[in-house]
Amino acid sequence: MKPGKKTKRWLADKEGLKLEYLEKGIVDCEMRLPGCMSDFGLGFAHRHKRGDPRCEHTFKKTCLACAYCHEKTEYDRELNEEVFTRLRG
Repeated sequence: MKPGKKTKRWLADKEGLKLEYLEKGIVDCEMRLPGCMSDFGLGFAHRHKRGDPRCEHTFKKTCLACAYCHEKTEYDRELNEEVFTRLRG
């Protein structure tokens, strides 16, 4: 199966995000929830799930998260919103 339009857009946008985060000096988990693994399994967490039309691949709508924190917020939308409000306003 070939990647679709959304996947292609994400892969392209992700490269720019990596540079932006590095320029800002963000190189470990921003969420810092209890149990945070700091830099283990880092990835971009989105404020809105990637299937949501409100999803944007921008600094304001993403944050760098370890595997543990990303998992915790992935299925708890209320916690996710609390974290993003704290980090990005």
